[in-house]
Amino acid sequence: MRTCAAGATAVVLGLAVAGAARADAPAVIPLQGTLAEADGRPVQGVRTLTFTIHDSETGGAPLWTETQDVAVVDGMLSTLVGESQPLDLALFRDNGVLWMEIAVDASPPFPRMQLGSTPYAAFAQYAGDARSVGGVAAGELARTGHEHDDRYYTEAELGAAGSASVHWGNLAGVPAGFADGVDNDTTYSAGLGLQLTGTRFSADPLYLEDRARAVCYDTPAELQAELDSVYAPASHPTPWTTLTDVPAGFADGVDADTTYSAGAGLTLTGTTFAVAFGGSGTAATAARSDHAHAPAAPLTWTLAAEELFLPSGASGWSNNTVTTCGWVTMLGGYNVISGGCLTKTFAGLPAHAQMRVAFNYHFVDSWDGEEGYLLVDAVRRWGRTAVFSGAPSTCGAGWGETLQYSVDVEFPHAAGSAVVAVCSSLDQAAADESFGFGNLRIYVR
Repeated sequence: MRTCAAGATAVVLGLAVAGAARADAPAVIPLQGTLAEADGRPVQGVRTLTFTIHDSETGGAPLWTETQDVAVVDGMLSTLVGESQPLDLALFRDNGVLWMEIAVDASPPFPRMQLGSTPYAAFAQYAGDARSVGGVAAGELARTGHEHDDRYYTEAELGAAGSASVHWGNLAGVPAGFADGVDNDTTYSAGLGLQLTGTRFSADPLYLEDRARAVCYDTPAELQAELDSVYAPASHPTPWTTLTDVPAGFADGVDADTTYSAGAGLTLTGTTFAVAFGGSGTAATAARSDHAHAPAAPLTWTLAAEELFLPSGASGWSNNTVTTCGWVTMLGGYNVISGGCLTKTFAGLPAHAQMRVAFNYHFVDSWDGEEGYLLVDAVRRWGRTAVFSGAPSTCGAGWGETLQYSVDVEFPHAAGSAVVAVCSSLDQAAADESFGFGNLRIYVR
């Protein structure tokens, strides 16, 4: 299982602006971006994109939703948000900050992006009905044809050219950086992850590649090489002299400070404990004087239940779906179950003192350290962690499978029924990693 996102997406938003006054603003937001697979390959073909608008960065119900099928060519996409489900432009009039959330196919949505000022230009279509301008009530504003007395400048006095304009030379308090009439004093520099060529910023591809490699590895060999450079192997011996905070009793390297005494039923001679036997006999083991003898267990196992999971199906399990992976038939399997258990109760067992459970466990697709395990009557009886193999994929999503892993465990058991649960600790969707099992046999004796 790769830990990076299913597709990295770069998104550029803009809003189509109406040309004529009072004309309704187009109820769409142009969107362009890129989509890439987890291994960096550009996405090709039609993908389903779901757009939602919210009034908060996280949580809350969407204010507007739209789903489109968008063509992606060489990773590039371009569409108009609101084309199939028109935007209600009053959203930009009635709300402050708005956020857009985008999801691709059935993948979890990307983090929400705050909408900038451009989409709020849609509010301009309501300007003709404005009740105030800049916080000033409409009744306090003057009409364009009103008359001024001699306390005010005339248009000729304010501007040498044009109509109702103020000449630059009539401005006071102009900042020094603008006094020459040219805004050319601002300087920029490229920060982490960016590069600057002339006046153009762009992403630094080497930095982005390093960041990606910091969290993703294309092969098990790459991951092992990274771990080997940081951690010592499990077989690495640690010299005693390099230990710190060694307790005083062990500082001399000899554990000779511990004392013992013989309790009830024991004797201690020098450093040797022995049972304090009473009565006759020569046995070298001891038992309580009032112990009871259990009947001897049969020497051979009796087959109490068998589940072969033929393609015709299964019954009595928490999920009775039977699948095939190559030549293997199993309960569960690819895209059926990920984390959790497949459970069944076996009743009417013969009298017994021990139980034996044998089956084949199948690790399907991108296991990366999760565990498969067996519970009998809620008691853990077997477990094993696994990492997807480098072998060619037999079925599923493309990772190598470990099939037919043989499990055979024995344990004390005397109840007339048993709840058997075959489980995993997987934490991804069943289309990404899953498990199954087959050839289950339950013996008692």
